[in-house]
Parts: sequence; structure tokens; C-alpha cells
Amino acid sequence: MEEQPIFAIFALIIMLIFVAGLWSAINLFVSRVFGWHKISEQYWGQLTQYNKRFFMQTLATSFLGHYSGIVNIAVSNDYLGISVIFPYRIGHPPLKIPLEDISGVQKTTFIFPKVHLQLRKIPAQDVTISLRLAEKIEKASGGAWTFERPLS
Repeated sequence: MEEQPIFAIFALIIMLIFVAGLWSAINLFVSRVFGWHKISEQYWGQLTQYNKRFFMQTLATSFLGHYSGIVNIAVSNDYLGISVIFPYRIGHPPLKIPLEDISGVQKTTFIFPKVHLQLRKIPAQDVTISLRLAEKIEKASGGAWTFERPLS
């Protein structure tokens, strides 16, 4: 009679290990396919001192690579820090990007204004954020970073 509870506990432990492994594999896959891994090879680092933080933001690293509401942004006068929230952190190390390495251009995608960021060390890797977030970053950096707006 005692074998059933032990078997159930063992099965539960195996299932939890399987789910954790699957979750980790999916996060690693997403990081590599959608460009986060490529960015982290050049800009890995934790921004510890910042002027302002913005939680639960959205950015895109490719056409399909959308990180909707799971990105935290930290801004200092010299750096932009980008990290994802805990459950998605596997395969997504925090990024510390010098503001001087980031150029931004405002464009309209469908009907929504977006800002396309280009990273100096990885020009082929596009990062897209909302116009509103770009304006917040610009303000929090104290004018150290600006982006190109369309001529009116």
C-alpha cells in the first residue's frame, strides 16, 4: 500500500523536471532564433545604476520575435539596460547597451508609430520599440540619447 504514494511522488518529481527542462529548451530556442542571443554576445551586462526604470514593456527583435509585456528597461545617462522577467530569463541574459551604440528612427508600422533601433556592433539586428517607450527613454537619459523623427 505504501508503494502508491511513493510512485505518485516520484511521477510528480519526474513531471516537474520534464516541464522545467522543456521550458528551458523553449526559452533557449526563442533566444537563439529571434536574436536575443546575438545581442547578448556583444552587450551582455547588468545595469546597476540608473535614472529610471520601466517595467513590463514590449519590444521586438525580429518580425516574429516579440517580447510583449515581459521586458524591463533601465536607463542611465550612458547606458540602456534591458532584461526579461524571471520566468523567461533562461537564455535571455540582461543587456547593457551604451547609448552611443544605439541609433533610432521613428517609423509607422500599420497605424502605430514605432522606433526602430539599430545597434552599432550588430547593424543587421533590428530592435523595435513603441514611440511612447522611445520618448520615455529619451527623457530618462537626460537627452543623452535621441532618435530621428520624421520631418513634418
